[in-house]
Amino acid sequence: MIIGEPRGGKTLSKDIIADSFVDLAKVGANTTRAGLVCNLSTGQPEALAFSNHKLVLVDEFDKIPESDVEYCYELLSNGKCHVDSARIHDTIESHFIMIAFANPKYAVFRSLPP
Repeated sequence: MIIGEPRGGKTLSKDIIADSFVDLAKVGANTTRAGLVCNLSTGQPEALAFSNHKLVLVDEFDKIPESDVEYCYELLSNGKCHVDSARIHDTIESHFIMIAFANPKYAVFRSLPP
């Protein structure tokens, strides 16, 4: 996790890292707002579900919805998570390495992680 103030060079760092790797997934702000594991509005699997054996670069990690945080923690810790929402009931398995970039003052960092 790389945390820094806006305009602090996080996105430039992400781009430099991206230029050095072939098998990677880049995730931007629109995906983090919708959900990294599954789109919380449509129920469709999202970026982390399709990132098996990849390096994942996540920009704007601080914008991730609270309901998606636990899914991310589960995938990061053991490579599996069970998604049980209004539109999807499934176990997702994906093993990846994540480098996340975040601003320090938004919802994800208002309290201690669960």
